[in-house]
Amino acid sequence: MTETVIPENVRVIGSGHSLASRIPWTLIVLIFACTVPWIGSRYNTFLAEQIAIDALFAVSLNLLLGTTGLVSFGHVAYFGVGAYVCGILMKTYELPFAVAFPAAGLGTALFALVSGFFCVRLIKLYFAMLTLAFSQIVWAIAYKWNDVTGGDQGLPEIPFPNLDWMSSIPGLGSLRINDQFYLLSIFLIAVSLAVLHRIVRSPFGRVLTTIRDNPERAAFIGVNVRAYQLAAFVVAGTFAGFAGALYGIFSRGVFADYVFWSKSAEVMIMTILGGMDYFWGPPVGALAIVWLNQEVTDYTEYWPFVLGVILVGLLFAFPGGIVGALGDALTMPPRYRAFLFAFQGRVSRRQYWRKWWVPSGVVTLVVSVVAASTGWFGLGLALAYSVLLLWAGTVVLVKRLHDSSQSGWLVLAVYAPALLIQYALGQHNVGFVLWLTLLVMQIAPFIVVGCLPSTSGDNRFGPASLSSATMTA
Repeated sequence: MTETVIPENVRVIGSGHSLASRIPWTLIVLIFACTVPWIGSRYNTFLAEQIAIDALFAVSLNLLLGTTGLVSFGHVAYFGVGAYVCGILMKTYELPFAVAFPAAGLGTALFALVSGFFCVRLIKLYFAMLTLAFSQIVWAIAYKWNDVTGGDQGLPEIPFPNLDWMSSIPGLGSLRINDQFYLLSIFLIAVSLAVLHRIVRSPFGRVLTTIRDNPERAAFIGVNVRAYQLAAFVVAGTFAGFAGALYGIFSRGVFADYVFWSKSAEVMIMTILGGMDYFWGPPVGALAIVWLNQEVTDYTEYWPFVLGVILVGLLFAFPGGIVGALGDALTMPPRYRAFLFAFQGRVSRRQYWRKWWVPSGVVTLVVSVVAASTGWFGLGLALAYSVLLLWAGTVVLVKRLHDSSQSGWLVLAVYAPALLIQYALGQHNVGFVLWLTLLVMQIAPFIVVGCLPSTSGDNRFGPASLSSATMTA
């Protein structure tokens, strides 16, 4: 029998005893989301609601992708089925939202049960392609069945639910119908996310994780792999249907484009970008994608190119997702934080914040304020992109770039979009000092990484002798 002995002088940032782990971040985000109608504009409310709905959609996909290990290219089919069922019941049959919304989940669950029965009989690429095939079937029906779905014209003018009961609640009577529906959507999405979180953390979720890691071993110990995969498929499809039902009312219409395959690619990028190994990764990815999509389109007519380049850079910089990179930043061993700041020996938690995060935050705040005063959104976008790379991307670089054969490609993939943005800003005479500050902030991590000692193939935080535990018999 062996026992793992952790050296006493190793202290991990982000452990269970840290202050950050004791802050109720979920409750804080929920409270902030509920205050948007009062502290923000109509546009802010619109953006927040789209982010929340996409977050639920992405988390439902992650139940398949990250928890069960099933790659679905057709998850948008269940999003569309939910949207159409709710829209048809509310517009065509004039049923109340209290009936149409649960019916959308039930209808999506039945469709997921039928389609999933065939899909789970295949594995890997074949499973993914069959889900895509079902998605295309749903799109063809939505596009051609004019009498029910409206065909290519869709179902415009989906009515808002009757929310007169909210007017009797103090503080809500003065809100517009859009804001009242936003609060209702936030409540329903919060409940849905809580249920999904409980499912992932339950014994059922643990079995799904076991199937993801090793389906053969799970079957060997008596787990009915197909039955569990089908159950996960139905649950994921049901909550995708709930997201679609809310989205149809939010956008005041349901159209065939909602079930086109590109929507599946979008939500998959959200999940991977945020971090599919973390429950809150997909919502963070949804926030990043929706915000970038809305803002970049206002900044340039070449927004697909700019957005694509930025996403490629982010995906290469954060292979574990944004949440994973931030987690690495909080759990980096002290010895390697010392390498970052050219300290001798280990550093304390206070030195870590005082000599790295606080100065970077101050510089970022000052430059952002100046950028905001100029009214140049592009500069603010470039700053946000650069600071994200500086704080979280540096951790990835220190962790992975000891192999010099890979460093050049990652440098090009990560920093090319930021340099392109800076070049565009330079054409508008934004300011050389701000531009130079931004450039230095981007290049600094590579200078530091270049000074690190080589580890001859070890791609962890550093030499194996520094990160491995002492084993005693």
